[in-house]
Amino acid sequence: MQKLSLAIILVQTVIIAILLVVDFGSTSPEVGDPKLDTSPHEKSTSNNPVEADASEPHASMPERVDVRERVVNTLPSEGSRHRGTLLVGAIHASDDKPVDSPRVSVRAKAGGPYVSACIHNGSYAIPSLSPGAYELTCRAEGLKPFAATIEVAGKDTVVFDIEIQRSRLVAVKVIDEHGRPIEDERYAIIASEQELPDAFPLTNLRSTRHTGPGRFRGRLHNTGLPAGYLGLLEVDSTASLWVGVLLRQQVLAKNELPPDATEVELKVTNRDIEATYAAARVRIVDATTGAPIAGARVSFSDRQSSGAGKPTDAGGFVHVEKIIPGLLAFEVRAIDHERYHSNMRVEPGSNLDLGTIRLGAPRKISGRVVDANGEPVSGVDFAWVARDRYQGVVSWERGTSTQSQSDGTFTLFDCGPGRYFVRAMTTSRIAETIVDTSAGDIEGLEIRLSGASKVQFVSNVPAGKCYVVRVVRGNEQVMCWLAHDYGKPLELGLTLVPGLYGVQIYEDERLVRTIPLDARTSGAKLEIR
Repeated sequence: MQKLSLAIILVQTVIIAILLVVDFGSTSPEVGDPKLDTSPHEKSTSNNPVEADASEPHASMPERVDVRERVVNTLPSEGSRHRGTLLVGAIHASDDKPVDSPRVSVRAKAGGPYVSACIHNGSYAIPSLSPGAYELTCRAEGLKPFAATIEVAGKDTVVFDIEIQRSRLVAVKVIDEHGRPIEDERYAIIASEQELPDAFPLTNLRSTRHTGPGRFRGRLHNTGLPAGYLGLLEVDSTASLWVGVLLRQQVLAKNELPPDATEVELKVTNRDIEATYAAARVRIVDATTGAPIAGARVSFSDRQSSGAGKPTDAGGFVHVEKIIPGLLAFEVRAIDHERYHSNMRVEPGSNLDLGTIRLGAPRKISGRVVDANGEPVSGVDFAWVARDRYQGVVSWERGTSTQSQSDGTFTLFDCGPGRYFVRAMTTSRIAETIVDTSAGDIEGLEIRLSGASKVQFVSNVPAGKCYVVRVVRGNEQVMCWLAHDYGKPLELGLTLVPGLYGVQIYEDERLVRTIPLDARTSGAKLEIR
């Protein structure tokens, strides 16, 4: 049945694309096919990335019955007729110029995947929506992000037209102390209504540039820019702003941008750059013999990028320079040894001595995951960390995950000797365990899932802030992640083993508050603000 439903949706998507060409895309008035008449419809505009509530206007929107019937009549049989609501509409720019390559999608407010729209000639269509509230988003280069809440309440067809506002485009030039242009893609540009600080809180992202009333696109996305410019800043404000150049969270230079300016120049000196970089020294040896490991690759990276790293010398030593500070992943890779991973705080201008790290032999954790009746479960998500390496106020995010196979079997890779915290979960079931690989590989491990507690979680981090969030059960830490400012609240879901928890919020390394969380049953709500 699921395969049949998926096939129906795919067929409908193709049909909708064809109908968009016929219904909305024709420019010849003699064709006679019905056109989208936007004059009696409600329009919702977005002046900033602020969500518009479109639930009220929908009550008076006329249904596109002709479009709906043509979709239904094209389906192959009575038993597989279209179910759900068809959402259609036109996409307008506030200046009535065409919107280039708009991207429209919806996502149920209750959670679930994003569904992309079929788009043709300024119109969009999304079929097969179930009743409920949806977040509709529309994005395009050079325009302000648009978001609206759409209520789908059993109607056959909902028409919702989008009017999106143009952004203010500012060409950005970054120069050195000699007036020479800098076109390094590592630098990002940020806009702010207040004067920028010297640095934002440490982050594990490539940059904090998403903070503020604008979006920066470098030369890779603006190939028509004249030589010497770093990129274009799309600004969602006509007021006077501050503009700065960033190296991750560090503000290297800043300048005030008048309301009518379309270009800004920022000067960055080599002294500023060198004072920002950090460095680290470490020695890598074999855990069993103590012998130095030559050629081991040592790297520091953010969550969005990685590199080959720098190799150790014959004595196992390496000195890594020009590290961009932040909350970084520290990794060591060596042939025939475990992959070492940890997270650490790297402050601007710091010179770290990490001492000696001993790499053990690679270990494998494998087994089978089953339900309460002992039946294998496929598609179970696994996360695992060597918990002794994450003792400070750093996240457990390590970018590694896997799933169980159709027979319930699983294998956890990149392990070494030590204690590993392992979590296995589906949308409704969960299991947690500690596995000790000190003596060798773990094979034939059986993990039995039981009922999970579902927590509604809203991440509403203030502008310019970055929190480390630790979830603690008793004295045991079971989750830890970094919460960023994304410009609007994010509605997420937490899956936990039923029980009583404390949620600790850290700003830098300072505990600012602890939130009690009763997750003995599903339905608890948690908001971080």
